[in-house]
Amino acid sequence: MRHITSVSLSSLIRVGAVHRVHLLPYTPEDGGGWRMSVDHADPGLERDVRTKRGSIRLWRSTDSAIRWLSEAGYRGPIHVYTGQQGGQV
Repeated sequence: MRHITSVSLSSLIRVGAVHRVHLLPYTPEDGGGWRMSVDHADPGLERDVRTKRGSIRLWRSTDSAIRWLSEAGYRGPIHVYTGQQGGQV
């Protein structure tokens, strides 16, 4: 299975293949931030967004992740999980 990167995610967004995005907290012990998991239509790609070198792509805040998605053209549901209870943006 191939990694999904910011570039491939942008392509999936452009063709309407992204169904839902999940923002999940990345523990402070592991550096903190937010990771993105994507429900999409390409069975050859995994769900977690990664860097070109293969590590988990992190955003500093939910605002920065949502802003990136918006700039990429994504207009679908975004679920933010805080660890206690998930919310939908």
